[in-house]
Amino acid sequence: MAHILLKSLQESSCSSEFPEEVTTMSRIITCFAVLGLGAATVASPTSDPTKYEGTYTIVSGEIEHTPFSSEMSTWSTVTITDKTIVITDKDNKKVFACTFTLDNTSLPQVIAMTSTFPRRGQSATGIIELDGDTLRICYALPGGHMPTDFDSGDNQHSFVLQRIVQ
Repeated sequence: MAHILLKSLQESSCSSEFPEEVTTMSRIITCFAVLGLGAATVASPTSDPTKYEGTYTIVSGEIEHTPFSSEMSTWSTVTITDKTIVITDKDNKKVFACTFTLDNTSLPQVIAMTSTFPRRGQSATGIIELDGDTLRICYALPGGHMPTDFDSGDNQHSFVLQRIVQ
């Protein structure tokens, strides 16, 4: 399954020859590949980003106004450090990685992301906030407008992540 998702991601398309759940997951991975995920806080724009480190699951999300199935969240894990985001599949194989920076002068915080795997150099900008162990992110794809809230619009994706407490 992972090789099919990676092939879809590398081709930058969601081919209709794949089953619907694979196509949907390809869209999710592609959106992360275009801009990744990050972590921030609503508490204080000067907060230490290391306190957002952890492992998360995808709880829900929208891709250009369209919600995706919550069962897709069982297919991936998102690991966040103070400067990187890595997404792995159910077999713990890396499917995406990026670096990120946070704008500590705004609330919600602005996140700038640059992919490092499988493609290098793709960038995206969005907004993020952390409330307890729940992380929300909304970002613009190339050609999209910077989001002003956490509902996805045209050329935008939004996700809710839940930190896995161990």
